[in-house]
Amino acid sequence: MSVNVSSRQLKASELANSVHAALEGSGLPASALDLEITERMLVDDEPEVQALFQQLAERGVRFSIDDFGTGYSSLAYLKRYAFDHLKIPDLFVRDVIRDPGDAALVRAIAALARNLDVAVIAEGVETSEQVDFLRTAGCDRAQGHYFSPPLPPTEIPRYGRAFG
Repeated sequence: MSVNVSSRQLKASELANSVHAALEGSGLPASALDLEITERMLVDDEPEVQALFQQLAERGVRFSIDDFGTGYSSLAYLKRYAFDHLKIPDLFVRDVIRDPGDAALVRAIAALARNLDVAVIAEGVETSEQVDFLRTAGCDRAQGHYFSPPLPPTEIPRYGRAFG
C-alpha cells in the first residue's frame, strides 16, 4: 500500500507514531507500507526528517521518491535517505515513444536506480508501446490507466502485479 506524505506530515513529530498506530490497527506488516515523498520535501534536509526516515525504515516501512527529476533533484538524497523506489513521473513517460529526450531520461533514471539497487516505477502508463519501452529500459513496475482506471478501495485486491 502506497501513501503520499505531505510536507506538513513529514515534519510533524507524531508521524512515526501515526504510522505505527495505523499499521497496528490494520494488521499490515510494516513492509507492506510504502510512503511516497517528493523531492521538494527534502530541500531543507533537516536532521529530524533523516531521523524519521531511519526510525520508520528500522520498523520495515518502505519509501519511494515520487516524481523523480521534477523537483530540486539532488543525487545526495538518494544516498542520504533509504529509498526503495524511484517513481518516474508521467511527464517523462507520456511521450517516451516519440520524444528521444524523454526516452533518454527514462533510461538514465532506470540505470541510476539499478546501480543504487533501487526499484523503478513508471507512472502514467497508457499504452502497450509504453509498457514495452519501459520493460526494455529497465523499469521494474508501472502504473497508469493502461492497467486500470482509479478504483474504489474495495476493488483493489482483485488486481495483482500486471507489469512484471
